Amino acid sequence: MNKIKQFFYILLIINILISLLIIFSNLFNLKEPFQNIKAINHQNKYLINDVLVLDTIITTSKVKDGSTSYSTTIRGQLLNRDISKEINFLYQDNSYNNLIFDLKYKNRNQQGLKVYRNILNDNIFLKDYKFLKYRKTDALLKIYFICSLIPSLFLMILLIKNKRNSAH
Repeated sequence: MNKIKQFFYILLIINILISLLIIFSNLFNLKEPFQNIKAINHQNKYLINDVLVLDTIITTSKVKDGSTSYSTTIRGQLLNRDISKEINFLYQDNSYNNLIFDLKYKNRNQQGLKVYRNILNDNIFLKDYKFLKYRKTDALLKIYFICSLIPSLFLMILLIKNKRNSAH
């Protein structure tokens, strides 16, 4: 039973640390994940079509344990707006190579990349099911850790207090 308690303590501490990290890294914009979920769940109401005029496309790859993961950063400015934006995405397979080629082609031969813009916070999303699913998962994880901080701290205090009382 003692090992289970230790495992629970460690899990709780990890949860608290991740929660604190997410809260402090998003300190001035804690409502962003909530707004992104709202927009992705109600696309017709909160996501509008926009165009990102591309400045930079950076693609990197990393091999770990025999599998390659890719990371892409797209930077640009929204058309008819004075807002610079950046899109980052990660993927495990080679499926986005065509997308990167398309992005480079569109950057040279068209006005820009067609994206969704969240009217709640001006975040932009690729018009891609896989990317929207990734952004939704990311927002849900942030919401979980933001909302779990206080209950986790409360639980940790109770467990520590209980441990002290049982030691006496």
